[in-house]
Amino acid sequence: MIIRSLKLIILTLTFFSCSCQNESIKDREIKSPAKKESPVIENNANSMTENIKVNRQLAEELIRKTESAYDQAWKQGDIEGIMKCFTSDAVLISPRGDVAIGAEQIRTLLSNFLKNEAKNSIHTSRINRISFVTDNVAVVDGEAFIESEENLAASVKHHNFTDILVFNGEVWLISQIRAHAID
Repeated sequence: MIIRSLKLIILTLTFFSCSCQNESIKDREIKSPAKKESPVIENNANSMTENIKVNRQLAEELIRKTESAYDQAWKQGDIEGIMKCFTSDAVLISPRGDVAIGAEQIRTLLSNFLKNEAKNSIHTSRINRISFVTDNVAVVDGEAFIESEENLAASVKHHNFTDILVFNGEVWLISQIRAHAID
């Protein structure tokens, strides 16, 4: 909502500055009442709002694909497939409180987990909300379920998460995973 308002303000200021380059503000107020300009601004604002909605819908679909790819790679025990979902400088905080910073630490943490306690497990993410900080940064809130033959702690089997994803120009990648026990 704030981003839309800011874009509308910028669009409005740009429109007025372009239409008034050769006029003083006082002249513009007399010669060009706001009523004549408002339909143009309104049409531009509506068009811009529609574009934002379409772009956000596409972004949400792509974010869901990244989260799904993470789940699929987990199910297959494919650590490299999981790692393709992360930025190189990502941070992961597990529901057990383990912290891994950067691709190598995340690879090590998840490899050990998938080879031991979570061997042959299934990870399922349920996204509850996607919020956009900017056009290239999104916050994903959800919950995860890990089905495993091993006796995992309840806080690991079912936990909440907040992921930060960034758009690199081609795909959305996970920059942060903050998993935490459900209260």
